[in-house]
Amino acid sequence: MDTLCREFKALVDVYEGEYHRSQSRADEHLAEIGNLWHDIDQQLVGRVLRCHLLAEHYLTKYLVAANPSLGDIESARLSFDQKLKLADGPRSLARLMIPGLSGLNKIRNRLAHRLSCTIDPSSIRHMTELVSALFAATQQKPPEGIVLIEEFTRVSSWCLAGLVASIRDRGGNSGLAGYNEWWDTSLLGARRKIEGEG
Repeated sequence: MDTLCREFKALVDVYEGEYHRSQSRADEHLAEIGNLWHDIDQQLVGRVLRCHLLAEHYLTKYLVAANPSLGDIESARLSFDQKLKLADGPRSLARLMIPGLSGLNKIRNRLAHRLSCTIDPSSIRHMTELVSALFAATQQKPPEGIVLIEEFTRVSSWCLAGLVASIRDRGGNSGLAGYNEWWDTSLLGARRKIEGEG
């Protein structure tokens, strides 16, 4: 019986030491998690995510209007990048915004998969060009950083919403192809009118 008691006590001592060591490690892990938790710029993450969601909403609407025969795009569960590739093309009305939207997607992906992330100037170069052109027209200094991204998102979403309305009005059931046909016919008519007056 003595031997059994000693073995049991030795076992308890081992477990007690292991418990204290694991408790100490758990406290270290919790401290590390707490530091990382507070280091994440929640405001930046939220603002970029909001921009991404809004841009994707209008990009999807554009795809539906431009390509009515595609079917249910929502159930296809396309990635943002796949939607950008579908929206891009030589006669795409959204082509001027595609590089900026691609930059927004890169920023969003970095924020979603890294503990710390800053806005890389190369990711916002196209956004900066578009927004700067708009602000130059009003002789205002363009915003920078996240405010620039938000402004680009508002402008590109507004443009995409306008394109959707124009495609539906002029392209009908033919989508972007019908819109482009209307546009070509309108330009040809305008050229003939100018040549006739000249």
